[in-house]
Amino acid sequence: MNGTDNKFSPLDNQSIKEEVDRRVTAERGAYGGNLPPSEPSPFSREKILRALDKNEDGDAWLFCQLHRGQFCFDRSSGDWYRFNNGSHWSKDSLGQYLEAMGKVISAYE
Repeated sequence: MNGTDNKFSPLDNQSIKEEVDRRVTAERGAYGGNLPPSEPSPFSREKILRALDKNEDGDAWLFCQLHRGQFCFDRSSGDWYRFNNGSHWSKDSLGQYLEAMGKVISAYE
């Protein structure tokens, strides 16, 4: 392929929006209707923008604020723990921390 051949053209913002809308519509049809509405963010716009600007550190800050006392990551073992029944920590073998990340994503909406 020479330098002038290009199978892919860059998409503008409108094209991206149209593709996202098309996929959302297709998934809603495939998975049974509208998605539930997300809860409003408990954070101010300024805090969200600061977290967004800090990338992964900002995501971690939001996670800690939303789930303080519920999850703990052990860096030495690489394992997540969840505080169960208000009495003890146990290894999060079901990966519930991943579901909890959904609240971080919703905070940005």
